[in-house]
Amino acid sequence: MARLSLVDRKQMSPQYAQLVERVKDADGYVNFLSMMAHRQEVVEPMWRAYVDMFEGGVVEPPLKELVRIKIAYLNGCLF
Repeated sequence: MARLSLVDRKQMSPQYAQLVERVKDADGYVNFLSMMAHRQEVVEPMWRAYVDMFEGGVVEPPLKELVRIKIAYLNGCLF
């Protein structure tokens, strides 16, 4: 089974490191982004849009999270 190492923040672009800093208090996201940092140019635009969607808008973040969990459940996602 292949395993990806976590990329150190010193090796991340300043923009990507800033994105990681924005989610540092959310469980699991820092490790996920540190692992995905092997392809920062792909992950950064996608993740920035995801974070902006959850931080902005009319719908409160807790409701957005419930919707996200329900969609994952309906699609058979176990985590």
